[in-house]
Amino acid sequence: RCALSKLLNLRRCSSISGVANNIGRLKVAGVCNNDILYFYCIKIRSVLESSCPIFQPMLTQQNREDLERVQKIAFKIILSDSYISYENSCIILVMDTLEERRKKICLRFALKCLKHERLSGLFKLNTPSNNNLRKPEKPDKFKVPYANTSRYMRSPVPYLTCLLNEYFSSSIQS
Repeated sequence: RCALSKLLNLRRCSSISGVANNIGRLKVAGVCNNDILYFYCIKIRSVLESSCPIFQPMLTQQNREDLERVQKIAFKIILSDSYISYENSCIILVMDTLEERRKKICLRFALKCLKHERLSGLFKLNTPSNNNLRKPEKPDKFKVPYANTSRYMRSPVPYLTCLLNEYFSSSIQS
């Protein structure tokens, strides 16, 4: 089995029931919601986000839903009777969804890579010679590596390159 499957199976089996048990115990013990949320962020969410710049592009929709379910359960326990929906609880607790957080973490990682002496070579600048036959109206800043296979296209470098292009195109428009 690949490392990703092992990691997600570990997260799915132990974390979902573990989250409910740990957070439920804190709730029953009378710990305030802010402290329970802090515990969740430090002890549980950090595990769910570990190595996300590597794993994020490879996650299937089922994997993403499994990871979001952990946070959804935690929010449901924290808010108890005040819980209406996951989206509403994200607003009430001033938290992003895990999907949004993983994307932000990946973008921060890619921006740090650009500044790093050795890692900046991962992202090739898009020069006029890189724009083969067609010239887009606004070319991307970085050339997305050519992928022979869909497996490579779902790997970190093409994903992070696309994120950087998205970031720089949105910052130019703003």
